[in-house]
Amino acid sequence: LSSEAQREQHDILNILDDYEDHPDQRGNFDVTLNEDEEKELAEAGASAALTPPASPKNVQKPHVSPPSSAYDPGLKCVRQVEDDEAVALAVALEKSMQRPENVIPEQLIPTDDITLVYIQPLDGRDSETCSPKNVYLENIHWKKGGLLGTGAFSTCYEAMDFKSGRLMAVKQISFCRNCEEEQNKVHEVVLEEIALLTKLKHPNIVSCIGATQHEGHYNLFMELMPGGSISRLLLRFGPFRESVILSYTRQILQALAYLHQHHTLHRDLKGANILVDSTGQIVKLSDFGTAARLLSKCTGTKEFSGQLLGTIPFMAPEVLRGAHYGRKCDIWSLGCCVIEMATSQHPWGTEHSDNHLALMFKIASANCSPSIPQSLGPGLRDLVLRCLEIKESDRPTSHELLQHAIFRI
Repeated sequence: LSSEAQREQHDILNILDDYEDHPDQRGNFDVTLNEDEEKELAEAGASAALTPPASPKNVQKPHVSPPSSAYDPGLKCVRQVEDDEAVALAVALEKSMQRPENVIPEQLIPTDDITLVYIQPLDGRDSETCSPKNVYLENIHWKKGGLLGTGAFSTCYEAMDFKSGRLMAVKQISFCRNCEEEQNKVHEVVLEEIALLTKLKHPNIVSCIGATQHEGHYNLFMELMPGGSISRLLLRFGPFRESVILSYTRQILQALAYLHQHHTLHRDLKGANILVDSTGQIVKLSDFGTAARLLSKCTGTKEFSGQLLGTIPFMAPEVLRGAHYGRKCDIWSLGCCVIEMATSQHPWGTEHSDNHLALMFKIASANCSPSIPQSLGPGLRDLVLRCLEIKESDRPTSHELLQHAIFRI
């Protein structure tokens, strides 16, 4: 087409566009064409139908991406990374909530099932009595810290292992006595305690890390309980609230149930032998120097006779009478511990505290239990009364006490 025809075609298309854009004005167009114009217009329309319109220059066609497939390697990689990060975060959170592992100094790790105590060489010299890997000497491999407590023949200190930094409690027991018979008896008692502690594994019983014999004493390395004993807490803060007493009593009962199930009596249950962790939430039984193994697998009342062991205000009447006794003597002592926690005082008051013989006679001949503080609620009071039944066969077992209604609240 000529340039003039193209201009005319362009004008016609503009007119048609305006016509389509303004339908309300369709009746207002009045176009008059002569025969030549009509003929020329018809020829131009036919040519335009046969010839495609020219493409404008410098105009890029839009880029249309093909549809993505269901499998996208890049997207899958991103999702895998996100999943791995989520798993790693969950593992890190779980580990952060766990207590640190119980690190044992390598020299105290048992090398066999027979050796309980590693006898140390004198003055650090080599000795055939102890292999080099079991040499664990004070001020060379570990060091004593502050004093934790003292007993008749033992002293307890804080201790630190130099290599691992593990904090421990070390109970040093002297076995030097006036005669050989007494000395052999000490050896026997200490070895029995160590043998017992190495077998007891319970969250409410202090764990034994290891033991050595050096010069004139034993070193018994134990788990450190930074909170100290219940008796010490009572001296510092006064009587406990009932919620604390309930929590501690349940844990003590759980430990007793474990001991009795494994045919063991504690025989010296009192506040001074119940230790508290650094948070004040967990208590553990300690000091098994008077503990005894039972021959009977079932709970009985005639398993021991005449063995006067323990702390007098916490001892059951049948023990002080020299009669037969069994697991139920620990149940009586538990009731006395509850009284101690509620009053900061030993049971039976202070009337005969300086006269042990008079106190022994009072408990042994008693027809009723020691006075129970009025501050205790009905549930806890009932539990204490059950523990302090004069006739030991009337006392419930530790398992039965754990089912008491007070622990279901």
